[in-house]
Amino acid sequence: MFRPDDVGPPEYRGLAPLIDLHVHTTASDGTRTPEQTVERAAELCVGVLGICDHDTVSGLPEAKEAAARLGVELVSAVEINCDHGEEEVHLLGYFVDEKSPTLTKALERLRRGRMERLEKILGRLREIGRPVALETVMHFARGEAVGRPHIAQALVEAGHVKSVFEAFDRFLARGGAAYVPRICFTPAEAIAAISSAGGIPILAHPGKLRDEGLLNELVEQGLEGIEVYYPDHAPEQVRRLKRMAVELGLLMSGGTDSHGPEWPKFVEIGSVHVPTEVWEKLRERGLRPSRDRRADA
Repeated sequence: MFRPDDVGPPEYRGLAPLIDLHVHTTASDGTRTPEQTVERAAELCVGVLGICDHDTVSGLPEAKEAAARLGVELVSAVEINCDHGEEEVHLLGYFVDEKSPTLTKALERLRRGRMERLEKILGRLREIGRPVALETVMHFARGEAVGRPHIAQALVEAGHVKSVFEAFDRFLARGGAAYVPRICFTPAEAIAAISSAGGIPILAHPGKLRDEGLLNELVEQGLEGIEVYYPDHAPEQVRRLKRMAVELGLLMSGGTDSHGPEWPKFVEIGSVHVPTEVWEKLRERGLRPSRDRRADA
């Protein structure tokens, strides 16, 4: 059991352990390894940690070992990137069985799509005179899920831009000179993949949605909750999202979306307050004995 009296900075000791249900590691686009991520969480008195790497669960075994050693309660999770028309939608899956055949197949498809997209983006960069080497991108990626942030870092390394932000603005964001859309993977497919693995599908950072009417559609497709507590959610947004969750009978979650200290927009693990009761309700749902966690085995 995590004991805040023994771990963490002196100013945190004696307090209830913090909860962070949304962090990333080098298995996708984070800058700390899974082990380093758990170690940093323990240092900061985070007692419950959700590893939510993009389109992969490959970092979970290493994270679990570190969590068991340090007494941190680790939540097996994933973040699936998908699109609904022009709307980018991210689905978090909590308490997933990472060995689920259906989830494994879906994540493999997404990672293949990432590699195909990478090759097309690098081709466009060559065409416009801003070439970067595949080896450089993969050096920055380190994990299974290569993405645009790794290409952005390679563009900085090559001297084509001064920052990751500039790389996105000029080349990689929608409408940029080297932009290539993702493979088609819908929120409904993501919800189905998470549910088939016994997981709880949660809409990530709903405050970023341009069309909040999409939420009702996702609920009909099996969405079980929304991420209420998030760094970019203003206090009024948090209050509104809480009301929406209650009205729709949805679970709530929260986290920092921390990618580590080398990320352009650094948010430290545990720096967003997630109420204990929010975690307890989510945990109760995730560990409910009646849940068929092997629906597709």
